[in-house]
Amino acid sequence: MINISNYFVQFSQFSLTVPSLPLKDKGLVLLSGTNGSGKSTLLRSILNLHHNYQGLITLHDKDVKTLSRQEIAQEISYLPQVSMRLPEITGEDFIKQGLYLKGEDQYESLIDYLGISHLLVKNCQTMSGGEKQLVGFVRSLALKRKIIVLDEPESFLAKSNRQKIVALISSLAKDHLILLSSHHGDLYDPHINLYFDETEDYSFQITTP
Repeated sequence: MINISNYFVQFSQFSLTVPSLPLKDKGLVLLSGTNGSGKSTLLRSILNLHHNYQGLITLHDKDVKTLSRQEIAQEISYLPQVSMRLPEITGEDFIKQGLYLKGEDQYESLIDYLGISHLLVKNCQTMSGGEKQLVGFVRSLALKRKIIVLDEPESFLAKSNRQKIVALISSLAKDHLILLSSHHGDLYDPHINLYFDETEDYSFQITTP
């Protein structure tokens, strides 16, 4: 489904190398390691949001650099790192903005599961960091996609909500391919643990312990 080969990206002070990484059609893939090691950049490269790299990333045997944002969005749900700057609209309007693409809609069941119906009428700009993360999570997963990319989905969440998110992600991984960057890796039982391991001179390479 996703295949990465000879991936190399040079940052101002370090580099990241991924020689070969084929990913199957389901299971939880955990990206772990130190801050600033390139985890988010790799995820954004898969989504064709970061282009300055060498090597090849394919989605269904197609180079992601040849795919439009809409074509990728038809295949992949994406939750970026939480943004504190959301538009001045209600939580419901913010979530429904993510439904502009066609597909089976599951946003109401996610609202019920997370118990956040009260956020549907709340202005996004008055929400706490955790509330913004929850409505962002629902927006990202509102349309059912076979591949899910989550960049630190537990950020700013209270323990009870974090437990709900972890349980949902673990359940979804039975039938979806989930790429998850997290600083709470001990909460998960991943099928693959991709550790961003520092080698030398601030260079990183993925290992699979």
